[in-house]
Amino acid sequence: MLNQRGMALPLTLMIVMALMSLTMALMTYAAFEPVIARNLTDNTQARFAAEAGIERAFDTLRTTGNWDALLTGATAGNPAVVLLPSQQIGGGGAARNGTFIVTVRNDTLPGDAAITGVAPEGSVTDDQNGVLIVRATGTEKNAGTAQKVLEAAIRRVTPTPLPYPGALTFPGNEAEVRF
Repeated sequence: MLNQRGMALPLTLMIVMALMSLTMALMTYAAFEPVIARNLTDNTQARFAAEAGIERAFDTLRTTGNWDALLTGATAGNPAVVLLPSQQIGGGGAARNGTFIVTVRNDTLPGDAAITGVAPEGSVTDDQNGVLIVRATGTEKNAGTAQKVLEAAIRRVTPTPLPYPGALTFPGNEAEVRF
């Protein structure tokens, strides 16, 4: 039989070293978690700010009769014009949640057909097809380092009356028409 006296101390030291390295790895991981959470929060705030910019642009375009007036100042070299300058979203004071800037341009670039579904126009200041490209850049409120850019095509649709009463087109048993 082999002499095993004195093995308890080296074995205990090896176990303590393994546990200590595992503890250090977990502490390092825990130190990165707040940074990851902050980045997620900042990016979400920037996206919400950009979405608010798209919504405000939609409201502005909805109430604007002549979209050509909005495109004044656009050039072939710089087709986008500022529709809404830097605006803050959220409540007053420290409760603000970020800022957004919205630009608008006519659909004249070669890749715009993939966004709008119609052929690009030739003039940057004359909208003939009722389609504009809106780009909103949202920035979060804290350090201003996170930015999100959203781009959307907005089409002006003129409502046309249906050639028949709407109730007659409802499917199902409950679509009754009484005169």
